[in-house]
Amino acid sequence: MSTHSTITTRVFEIADTQRLEEILQLNWGTRAGRSHYDAFFVTSEYDPVPSGRTLVAERDGQVVGFGMIGQHEWHASAAMLGINVDPSVRKCGVGGALYEALLETWTQWHGLKPLRAVANEAHPDSKRFLERRGFSEESRTHLPMLELARFDAPLVEDVLERLRADGIEIRSLSSLQGDLKGEDNAAHLYKTIYTSSHVANPASDAPMADWLWEIRQLQADGVMIALKDGRYIGFGALSEREHFSGPTGFMYGTLESHSDLKLEISLAIVAAQVRYLQASGVEYLHFEVDSDDLHGMALIAALPVTQQPAFVTYLRPLETARAE
Repeated sequence: MSTHSTITTRVFEIADTQRLEEILQLNWGTRAGRSHYDAFFVTSEYDPVPSGRTLVAERDGQVVGFGMIGQHEWHASAAMLGINVDPSVRKCGVGGALYEALLETWTQWHGLKPLRAVANEAHPDSKRFLERRGFSEESRTHLPMLELARFDAPLVEDVLERLRADGIEIRSLSSLQGDLKGEDNAAHLYKTIYTSSHVANPASDAPMADWLWEIRQLQADGVMIALKDGRYIGFGALSEREHFSGPTGFMYGTLESHSDLKLEISLAIVAAQVRYLQASGVEYLHFEVDSDDLHGMALIAALPVTQQPAFVTYLRPLETARAE
């Protein structure tokens, strides 16, 4: 345990969960941002060298913030940091106390590594906090929203006609269940598209079993596959992401052999997802696209989306990531 002025930090306990959920809600909105924490961190206080650690900050006996530091097995090149503070006590040293305590704990276990942190674009205080500690912006995750009623179906029909003339069809993953290698083919395609669109933050050497697990977490009726002569050549994922209360489309792309039709195929995949969601009574489709995914950025630029505040990823070498 460490003390910073009147602020005390300690290891997370299960009894803190409700309060931490409240602080997340205050900072990110309903469940938004949760996946940046759920996916990356382990909170066990009994593991002598844990892959992650959650600390809480108390002031006058009340939990007023928490921080997490950990490492995802897919992104082993850097540790991930997350700090959330109750807005009512910002600029009182809570974030700084958590930051120093997390760094001290992490370096004792793992030594020095680069450090990444994710902040909400709508929170300028977070940007200033990180920049004062030597972080610089690495990338952005854009989160635009499409009102399905605004989708231009006639325009996409022309695209579909051209693709059909080229022998390309769009099918849902669920409709391909008769293909014994369907999930495996989709997983390989998912990995290929992820790797090509995450140059700055690649997924290391994650085994194919992990990609297959990812495929099985998606909505099979809304995952769309582009096929030509039975070959899986294009992909678009759909799932209930933690950032939103509704479905999210992401990871659109094709094999390199069909890169000249990448935008047309992705528009056709979005059109198929829109039809599926409208039949289910859904009114909005959210997207999640990283700024270094040039194709994803071109796709959302071609759609009548409404922009939402982005998640910003900052990077700093761990050995110099302390406040001056």
